Amino acid sequence: MIEMPAVLQGEVPHNMTNDYMFRVVLQSNKKVLKGLIASLLHMAPEEIQDIQIQNPIMLGKTPEEKETCMDVLLMMNDNTLIDLEMQVHNFYDWQDRSTYYLCRQYENLNHGESYRMTKKVYQVGFLNYTFFPEHPEFFARYTFMNDKDPHEIYNDKLAILVLELNQIELATQEDRDYKIDRWAALFRAETWEQLQQIARGDVYMEEAVRTIYRYSQEDAIREVCEEREKYDYQRRMAGAAEKIREDEARIREMEKVISKNGQVLKAQEDILSEQEDKLSKQELELKDHEDKLSKQEQELKEKDALIAQLRQQLAEKQ
Repeated sequence: MIEMPAVLQGEVPHNMTNDYMFRVVLQSNKKVLKGLIASLLHMAPEEIQDIQIQNPIMLGKTPEEKETCMDVLLMMNDNTLIDLEMQVHNFYDWQDRSTYYLCRQYENLNHGESYRMTKKVYQVGFLNYTFFPEHPEFFARYTFMNDKDPHEIYNDKLAILVLELNQIELATQEDRDYKIDRWAALFRAETWEQLQQIARGDVYMEEAVRTIYRYSQEDAIREVCEEREKYDYQRRMAGAAEKIREDEARIREMEKVISKNGQVLKAQEDILSEQEDKLSKQELELKDHEDKLSKQEQELKEKDALIAQLRQQLAEKQ
């Protein structure tokens, strides 16, 4: 066992935002895992009687497939499945990805078991970016509920938890009471001094620092951490390129809609112009008709005046 010096200085080679170091620490140390889960689920650590990793990997060995997901799937107290994943960069797929993980683990019945025996499932995402930029939130819990009545839970066995590591300042008092903000700061700490200061006084976090230090001394672990960072960079670039292509495709579709709307608008303008021409023609015809009526009225007045004059002359002769 590698002993950690009482005082550490300098930069941490790979902190827990590295998904492989995240996996190594949580897989190798149940005490750390128990402390983290207790904070996230608002439990006392003593309530977690048993916790087992369901998808262990060979530590220090490069995964055969670079795409191997570094999520940590665990069973707690034999009745709850929890999937933990560190996601440093935005690949624009977290909503679908986290929902897929959640639903995949909810299919946990053995043959012949009643549906009422399904185990509770949590999907926990540690994101180092803002999930909903319009509504930043440090720690959010998403459940299945009635849209019209948020207090009416449809099923309390499924929940997605999202922890935004870059929004620690938005932590609520409840988040701080359960030390979730300190865990987030511990994950992001870049120096040994920061790690020790954050962990001081908490046995679970202090154990996490010792575990990070222990595996930071192993060449094999560091090499895989570096490989994961390279792969993560390549994946981020590919994701950004795909996002650009999707945005460009949406822009093209919008341009088609705008063009189509423009054509419709042009047709409507042509119809309106034609109607205006007809109306103008009708107004001219109406004006001509009014002029004729006015002329006829004038002629009638003149005839009436002549008749009146003739009658007067006839009366005078009599």
